Amino acid sequence: MTKAIIFDMYETLVSCHRAKMYFGEHIAKDLGLEEARFREVWDATDEARTLGKITFEKVIHDIMVQNDVYSDKLYEKILTKRRESKLAFNRYYNKELIPLFDTLKSLNIKLGLISNCYSEEVNPIRECVLYPYFDAAFLSYEQGIKKPNPEIYLKSAVALGVPAKECIYVGDGAGEELYGARDVGMYPLQATWFFKYNKRRPPEPDPNFKQVDKPMGILKYLA
Repeated sequence: MTKAIIFDMYETLVSCHRAKMYFGEHIAKDLGLEEARFREVWDATDEARTLGKITFEKVIHDIMVQNDVYSDKLYEKILTKRRESKLAFNRYYNKELIPLFDTLKSLNIKLGLISNCYSEEVNPIRECVLYPYFDAAFLSYEQGIKKPNPEIYLKSAVALGVPAKECIYVGDGAGEELYGARDVGMYPLQATWFFKYNKRRPPEPDPNFKQVDKPMGILKYLA
C-alpha cells in the first residue's frame, strides 16, 4: 500500500530550462574567462558543493582570485544574478502539482522531497510555493549525502514514518536517482513533463522505469 510519495526538485517540481538560466558557462562569460579555464575549478568542486563542504560564494571568490579578476562589484554581480536565477525557477512549476498534492493529502499520503542542491539553492527551494506541502525534506547540501546514496532515501522514509517499500519516488531520472530509489525498495516513476524544455542536454525516457507525462498520472500507480 502506498503511504508516501517522495519527489525530486529540479526538472520534476520546477524547471530550470523555462527560466533565464545562469549556469557555469554564463558565469564564465561575465568573468571574462574561457569556459574551460573556469570549469577547472567549477566542475572540480561540484561534489563538494552538493555535499555542503563548500559554498557557491567561496568557489566564485576562489576562481576570481586565482584568475586575477576579483573586484567587489563583479563578485556581487555574480552572486546576485545566480540567486535571482534560482528564485526564478520557482515560477516555472507544473501547475497540476497543486491539485495532485491536494488529492494526495486528502488520501493521507505523506509527501517528501529529496534534492541534490547547492548552497545558493537551499533558500529558493524553501521559498517555492510547493514546499509547504512536504512532510519531510532532505537537501543534499544540508545532509552531506546525495542521491543515489541509499542513506538519503532511507532517512527520508524514516522521517515520513513509512517503510521504503511503501514509498513511490518521482524524479526526472538525473544522477541515477531512480536506481537509488529502486535499490532501497521504493517504486520509482520517471517524470517526463519537463523533458521538452531541456534543449541544453535533452533527456530520454529510461526503459527500466515507468514514465508519467503529467503529475496527475501518478495517481494510477497508487497501490
